[in-house]
Amino acid sequence: MRTYGWLVASSICVGLSGPVCAQQPVSFADLQGAIIQTRVLYEREGLNNGRPFQNQGEVVNTITITSANSLTTSVVSTAQTPRGTRTSPTRSGAFTLGQPREVPSAGGGHVLWIFEDGKLINLRTFRAGGYRGTISCSRGPDGQRCAIRAAYAREAGVADWNWVSPITGTDIQMKSVKPISSSCEVSKR
Repeated sequence: MRTYGWLVASSICVGLSGPVCAQQPVSFADLQGAIIQTRVLYEREGLNNGRPFQNQGEVVNTITITSANSLTTSVVSTAQTPRGTRTSPTRSGAFTLGQPREVPSAGGGHVLWIFEDGKLINLRTFRAGGYRGTISCSRGPDGQRCAIRAAYAREAGVADWNWVSPITGTDIQMKSVKPISSSCEVSKR
């Protein structure tokens, strides 16, 4: 299993932060039964099977807090290109907090979810490089609130991120991933 230290301590990240919503941190127990939906829109540039591309891609993640230490996720990716819009099949998984596990999506890697100080954190490795998504949660006048910060990290000594596209199933070498907007919503089921 890969270690996650390089991902957590990475100094070469591309990030996006929403409004700060950590004034009143909530516990993971407070989120039990909650559905958190995040959307992040990226400007991306890279190689698809060796051919250059540029597009905007949106990743929508629906996270359901199912028990005192577990959650499920459902992720859909969409790419907007000059040839039209393409959407991936839904990728789903069940996770236990603090327990990394191997996943087959995007060409494989490991996923770890943790919760600390009112933040739900998702760490993900790819063939090369990784991802860190931090969802900051708080209480507001109308209920629970959240904001997402999404960041990709380069792997030491590797120039690009590398994964298999969930949309086309082809090899992707990502040169640049720049978040341009994000949203986060919390609801109870």
